[in-house]
Amino acid sequence: MTNREQIRETASQLMEAGLSEDEATLIAKRRLRSSETAMRSGELPLMIFLALLAAIAVRIIFFTGMAEHSSDVIRWVVPSALLPAVLYLCYALQVSKKETLFLSLLFILLPLLSSFYPSIEPHHTAFLAAGHLPVVLMYIMIRMLEPYLEKDGSKIMKRKKAVEFAGETAIFSVLMMLGWVVMCALFFQASSLMGIDLDENTETWLIPSGFAALVTVATFVVLKGREGERRITSFLSSVFTPLFDVLLLLFILFMIFTSGIESDMRELLILMDGILILVVLLILFSSDQKKRTLPYHALSLLIACAIALDIIALIYMSGRLISSGITPNKSAGFVLNLLILIHLLIIAPHRFRSSSEEGMEQAKTGFLFIYAIWAFQVVFFFPLLFQFK
Repeated sequence: MTNREQIRETASQLMEAGLSEDEATLIAKRRLRSSETAMRSGELPLMIFLALLAAIAVRIIFFTGMAEHSSDVIRWVVPSALLPAVLYLCYALQVSKKETLFLSLLFILLPLLSSFYPSIEPHHTAFLAAGHLPVVLMYIMIRMLEPYLEKDGSKIMKRKKAVEFAGETAIFSVLMMLGWVVMCALFFQASSLMGIDLDENTETWLIPSGFAALVTVATFVVLKGREGERRITSFLSSVFTPLFDVLLLLFILFMIFTSGIESDMRELLILMDGILILVVLLILFSSDQKKRTLPYHALSLLIACAIALDIIALIYMSGRLISSGITPNKSAGFVLNLLILIHLLIIAPHRFRSSSEEGMEQAKTGFLFIYAIWAFQVVFFFPLLFQFK
């Protein structure tokens, strides 16, 4: 029996008991989701064990000197934090052993293969590869687990739910990490006041290890809290969209009417890239809004402003490439902005002609494959192209 058939059957029983159709359907959906997220035997101890394993793995990475450079930190620490969370998800969602093994090997082999590349001053390709590797791993994880995270509906809607789950897990991880920093700060302060002299290296391993462990804990919390109909990602998107509208409008006016900023152009373009990435995430996590409402117009304005800002950024980037030559950072930034522009131009027609929800979701999530392919190129082909510099 499919999920829809179970919902219809449960809803019909509730309607016979006197509930309205809408109330019965809502309760049936919540009951089904509750049963899907019910805790399996040994799931909680496994989650705790895997979280501790992530913390120990990060400690080993720092202790053995594998994370000597900042690029090494990203290359090894991020997969070490993600792999235990992936193993927990595979167990909780009852993923087959074959798929679990394949996914686990990818999280080990891809960072390992990347680490074999030499890194030559000024280490730009190494840092770019390390920064893009998590994008590849996250995309693989989303695509492999999406049939298990959402068992009903079309492929597009399953992908939407998987992307929402990944986004919500990231948000909860960040919130928990902030709490962990506060707890560590209070612990160190209390120790100092009590005259306890802690090893000066305690802080350098306690905080990163805690961060790694909290990724698995956040995954557990989000998976068990999926009964709610409104996702935190869509809520945050609706809150921050008007704020980013104002920010992007100010940026566009600044870029058009301000001159003599060439000395700071590199930093400004990096900042613009960060803003455009956040804008894409806001659009990606936005929920379907009714026309002629403030959230609808705010998101439409965000898409239009992002396209305009991206075009301006590409013009400045093209000038820098022509005037000062091709470098790994400039090339990566230019192609990323170009991909974001194409993505926004794909989304815009669906938005302004009000296509179906599935059409809009296909425009938003279907392009993630292109980002993943580009990230893979940066990790494994950029170092070769720029002679590992």
